Amino acid sequence: MSTKAITLNSKKSVGALVKDWMSLVGIAILIVVFSIISYVKFGAQYFLTWSNWKNILLQSSTVAIVALGQSIMLLTGNFDLSLGRMVCLTSCVGAILMKNVGMSTGLAILIMFAIGLAVGAVNGFMVSYVGVPAMIATLGTQYICYGLAKLLTQAVPIANMPDSIEFLGRGYIFGGVFPVCVLLMIIFAFAAESVFRNLSILGVFLERKTGALKEKIREKRGI
Repeated sequence: MSTKAITLNSKKSVGALVKDWMSLVGIAILIVVFSIISYVKFGAQYFLTWSNWKNILLQSSTVAIVALGQSIMLLTGNFDLSLGRMVCLTSCVGAILMKNVGMSTGLAILIMFAIGLAVGAVNGFMVSYVGVPAMIATLGTQYICYGLAKLLTQAVPIANMPDSIEFLGRGYIFGGVFPVCVLLMIIFAFAAESVFRNLSILGVFLERKTGALKEKIREKRGI
């Protein structure tokens, strides 16, 4: 193999590596920037503490899990506006089943997943078969989920949930140090990564879909 070919292959490998890890590099840069700002303004005893990082992870874990699903939608060239309200609806249904009906936590969680799948199936049917734009279809289901959640709860918060479900949201492991919900976020992130790495049929579909979208973008830009 010639020197030129080796150089081109090394450039491609470096480019692929940068592409794969660009998001983590961006996060690292943000951490460094905010650490410097915090150190200058408040001192390292506040920002660079596990207590502060634990609060950041706790506050972002739920949004991160929802964002994983949204990222799959974005890869297909669509957008789902109903995700937030869907989480609201499934949470309200689960709370009612566990608190008022007395259903077991595991069964209630399965029903919550089923409701989320049903809402997603309705969105997919409207977009793929009816031809409604994704933003319009998901905007409609967003308001439907919001209305159903408000109707079911009568706009009254549901408190004092069973200990089993509170453990998933507020519990800690490893001697009360690491939040359970952050661990769930990491598990879902690795599951999504397996999809993105073509370890499933859905991953292959997404790869083909994004390739087709890139070709359309190139055609429109005249590349």
